[in-house]
Amino acid sequence: MKNYIKKINTILQMPIKLYIFKQIKCLIFMVLYTIFSLAFPGFISLIIDEGIKSCDIEKILFYCSAMLVCGLLMILFQYLQKVSFYKLAQQIVYNIKRTMFEKLLERNLKFWMNYQIGDVLRVLENDIDSIQNLLTGTISNLIINFFVAVGITIVFLIINPILGLIILLMAFLFASIQKKCGDKIQDGMSVLRLQMGELSSIINETLNHIATIQMADLTALERRRFDTKNRNVIQQFILQTKRVTIAQLIGMSFNVFGILAVLVVGAIEVLKGRLSIGVLFSLTIYIQRLYGPIVVLGTEYINIKNTKPMIEKILEILENEDSILAGKIDWICTKGEINFDDVSFKYKEKWILQNLTMEIPEKATIGIIGENGSGKSTLIKLLSKLCIPQSGMLYFDGISIDNITYESIKRNVTVIPQECFLPYGTLRDIMEIDSKEKENKMFEFMEKLGVSLEKFPDGLETELTENRGNLSGGEAQKLALIRGLLQNKSIYILDEPTAAMDLESERNFCNIVREYLTNKTVIIVTHRRELLTVCDKIITF
Repeated sequence: MKNYIKKINTILQMPIKLYIFKQIKCLIFMVLYTIFSLAFPGFISLIIDEGIKSCDIEKILFYCSAMLVCGLLMILFQYLQKVSFYKLAQQIVYNIKRTMFEKLLERNLKFWMNYQIGDVLRVLENDIDSIQNLLTGTISNLIINFFVAVGITIVFLIINPILGLIILLMAFLFASIQKKCGDKIQDGMSVLRLQMGELSSIINETLNHIATIQMADLTALERRRFDTKNRNVIQQFILQTKRVTIAQLIGMSFNVFGILAVLVVGAIEVLKGRLSIGVLFSLTIYIQRLYGPIVVLGTEYINIKNTKPMIEKILEILENEDSILAGKIDWICTKGEINFDDVSFKYKEKWILQNLTMEIPEKATIGIIGENGSGKSTLIKLLSKLCIPQSGMLYFDGISIDNITYESIKRNVTVIPQECFLPYGTLRDIMEIDSKEKENKMFEFMEKLGVSLEKFPDGLETELTENRGNLSGGEAQKLALIRGLLQNKSIYILDEPTAAMDLESERNFCNIVREYLTNKTVIIVTHRRELLTVCDKIITF
């Protein structure tokens, strides 16, 4: 039980007591709605048996008025119930998405090697919504519809025990069939969930590299990959829909046989004088009212089965331990010295770095060259604390990177990857301009690197579109470099910083390195000869 509560707490991202309190608050409106909805059909027998049968206009008007009031209250409390559940649902969605997004930002390289981007996107975009439906609507529907079904069954047992027993047996039969259907639906959903994640990964990968795919004539290959996965998803979706539809039709069958049972047994009871026509009429309404809860109970049971793989996936991501090591030392860079001591690292079974021992002196500019796959990018990931070596250790100012907090790494080290990323937004927000001095410095760097101010007609308020649609590759790389220079940190790690620049821009950047990064520790991974001229030492991998 404790383990179950812990899992709920992990998913909810709120104390279980607070969730129960909010759930009870929502249930109060649902209970009131249920009471009035159960009372509503009872007025029909009163109108027929005590009003129409005795030709009493006053009673007819009285019971009709009471029925109207009951109906209006039923509508009011249903509105309040839906609004209160919606508020709770949105709070749950917000909490889970915020927590999961924060967790994803802290995951290390090992995590992203084991999880497909599309699968994670599906969790964020679809699975969390299904979970909030489970934690709000599904649980509440199960509780309230269970009591409605029990309440109506009790009404039948009181009015006519034979009818009550028939309805009770039918309900048990329906529940047992639904359980078998639910097990098949759960298994099918696990398969469908996996295939949908794979399809999302293909779509995400293709759209993120659409221009490259088109230029490299890979569209036919991508089309075949998409078509195969999409066909598999559709086939599995059809199978799953068939299973769910069969389960729903079982509920419809309950309605058909239930109404027939009430009419046949009720008609016999009326002919024998043990039941009035008004009560029989009310019982037909009640059996239809019972159909709703029975179907809802079956449907929500199926929803729980469908949602179970999603719960497991969310918990798997939230509880995954492949995170960037926290560390305990709040490092303040005093020198900028970096040491690799017998460092070895492998991706899965392939060794990338073996027994690397290397010293990068403080305030030195080091160039690193090497063939593709020699470990240059891995070196940067290790320095960024995105992964940890299988053996050996690296140090900043003599302190083991394992012991340094991730926050202090980011505070002291600027890493500019080869694949530069600029989020969309205003130039002011992206470049983090919070002072006039910083603004002037940015325009100075832009002028030196040849970034035209005409590209930014609204100055700092110019919007950079998603995927840098209004910038060339070279302009985006220059802005990423300027952003890094404005951070004014102690250590700079630059991965092919001029790969998208022309020769003149590259020379200008070299001048910037000489002028502005002389008192910094700089690591430049590059194949460009011009950049190597600014380096104090060149290390070959």
